[in-house]
Amino acid sequence: MSTLTDKKIEVDKLKAVTHKVTRERPGPKLKALPVEKINQWAGEGMGSKAIAARLKGEGIEVSYKTIQRILKGERLLV
Repeated sequence: MSTLTDKKIEVDKLKAVTHKVTRERPGPKLKALPVEKINQWAGEGMGSKAIAARLKGEGIEVSYKTIQRILKGERLLV
């Protein structure tokens, strides 16, 4: 039984699945953070981990790496 010479075989043509992009960039959405407080605490000599811990005490969950990016100016402020 050879399929190369058989004329009765048909192949299903499947459409490619494409997903609609709903956001401009991947990843989590940016949070509104109190940048003034962060800059003030950094000016007083607090480190990024201490600032993150203090914000967590106020109910704002943020990583110390995000604090470092804010202080360096790498993170876009929205």
